[in-house]
Amino acid sequence: MTQVMNDSQLEFDLGEGEKATDVSFDRPEGDESPAMPEPEAKIFQKPEAEAAPRNELDEISEGVQKRISKLTARMREAERREQAALEYAKGLQNQTQTLQQKLVQTDYSRLNEAKTRLETQQTLVKKTTSTLS
Repeated sequence: MTQVMNDSQLEFDLGEGEKATDVSFDRPEGDESPAMPEPEAKIFQKPEAEAAPRNELDEISEGVQKRISKLTARMREAERREQAALEYAKGLQNQTQTLQQKLVQTDYSRLNEAKTRLETQQTLVKKTTSTLS
């Protein structure tokens, strides 16, 4: 498929105002190989060209993974804070209920104590009024 062309076979169309110029390539003596690079050289260049996008993709992927890790850590921290806030609120609610129960019990016991004192004083007043009369 590859055809080697002699320099005499190459023809170019010159545009207006252009002059023909002879171009020669320096080759070592005895070297009859074509001046064009061998196809193998291109094969070696392709992995390097593909390696660069791979490296770039790896860097981008690492960056994305770091962002995902940061966001995940933030989400977990937010969930932990939310859980701590809920536990704190439940603790406050339990404390409030306990204090309300103690208040009701204290009020009830003080009312009963005052009631018994009043009843005792009433009976004493009746006895003293009945003895005086």
